[in-house]
Amino acid sequence: MTKIMTLFTALQLLKELEISLTTPVTVSFKAASMNGTSARLQPGDHLKLIDLMHGMMLPSGNDAAQCIAEFLGKRVAEHRAIPGLAKDYDKLFIREMNQIAEKLRMRKTFYQNPHGMSTKRNHSTARDVNTLASIAMRLTLFRSIVNTQMYSCRITDKRGDERVWTWENTNKLLQKGYEGVKTGVTDAAGPCLCASWREGETRLVVTLLGSKSMEERWEEVPRLVAWARTHLN
Repeated sequence: MTKIMTLFTALQLLKELEISLTTPVTVSFKAASMNGTSARLQPGDHLKLIDLMHGMMLPSGNDAAQCIAEFLGKRVAEHRAIPGLAKDYDKLFIREMNQIAEKLRMRKTFYQNPHGMSTKRNHSTARDVNTLASIAMRLTLFRSIVNTQMYSCRITDKRGDERVWTWENTNKLLQKGYEGVKTGVTDAAGPCLCASWREGETRLVVTLLGSKSMEERWEEVPRLVAWARTHLN
């Protein structure tokens, strides 16, 4: 769920920093060493920023999320002439995430990292996630990325060799007409799913935390959508 904010923050910063989506980014050792779900990036890999965004949102790559935070955090520091950050550029990006959460009145949300791995201070609620996702889904590019079922890109490694990498979206509801938004699972939150359903001009965003199981998510969210369609008209 944290990666929804990471992508939203990245898209907001692109405007201020005037960065192209095709800007090449180098994967750091720290980013490539992230535990958990991965886009299978290696230290020294070169790929476009738009590729990293898909690598973060489709296979839920913690490595891609960390790489985005480091890259954009550094560009923010350079653009705003912020001294003394050294190698902690990701912390500046995380600060941006929390500032956006505050502006959106996500009062029970705090981000300590850009990928969502469990820490004592990284927390949110279904209501806050829903607030964010509802706003983020208004952005055409955000909507396009989270609604992509399969994405391929070319990655150049540190030796200059090129490989084609393909990622598949972990959100199984995309195959059933849903538009996104993001899956998630941590020890603290359990299996989670934020999903967007649309019919005509009506869009519903549903966030489920602590599902009974990984597979139950695909049944529980459609049940909630069906309930909402009946009772919220």
